[in-house]
Amino acid sequence: MVSLFHDSPSSRHYLSIHNIVRRGACFGIVPGHWVGPYVLSQTFDKSINGNDHSSLARDLVAEAGGIPTLYRSRASAQAQEGDPKDGPEALFWKPLLILIPMTLGITASINPVYVPQILTMLSMPQTVGVVGGKLGSSVYLIGRQGKQVLYLDPHSLKPFEEDGKVNADSYFASEIHHMAASKLDPSLALGFYCRTRRDFDALYDQLRALAERYPTASLLSVAEEPAAPIPLGFAEESRSEDGFEVM
Repeated sequence: MVSLFHDSPSSRHYLSIHNIVRRGACFGIVPGHWVGPYVLSQTFDKSINGNDHSSLARDLVAEAGGIPTLYRSRASAQAQEGDPKDGPEALFWKPLLILIPMTLGITASINPVYVPQILTMLSMPQTVGVVGGKLGSSVYLIGRQGKQVLYLDPHSLKPFEEDGKVNADSYFASEIHHMAASKLDPSLALGFYCRTRRDFDALYDQLRALAERYPTASLLSVAEEPAAPIPLGFAEESRSEDGFEVM
């Protein structure tokens, strides 16, 4: 796993800084500039999906406006390998990484209505944490303790890795920090890892129960599959009555 982030432009290290910049160029990423959670999630999606060496499937849950929705059918299709025509025994589950970028408010701090949901998600077994956290200084949230979030701060320089050697120590932080969840920056990205189909089904049920607990302020919804599109000929069925057009 650590080798995926190794400082190298090789396609085998597809989550390296080099490849993030290369893959993210179409999203506006350039060396030396800050990258927001949404653009980073898009880049990870492109890096994983477009790499022959990837052992992961991914599902990017991002929508232009409205509540992001995790669709069971779409996520399952991303992780399912094999040909259904060969029968169920020919299918297997590829480990699935789910990325959910979102903006939870328009002020400097997260809308407090979403804080309990973030804390609950950080307690789920499938979570891999949250990217974001602090304004202008993104951190990596790894858990919670009460109403505090625990995070790692990546802002420390490490020696360049030469001769293909991976210094594993440079990928780990020696200190765990904490802050009040109410002070989180509203721009962030959630991450979940489902190694098996059972993991995904359990996550889906947990997220559905969470959405039902907060029906008027849910930060994420779930559905079995996207709604069917409105037929193109629907508008042709309108009729006029008393000067009004009825659809």
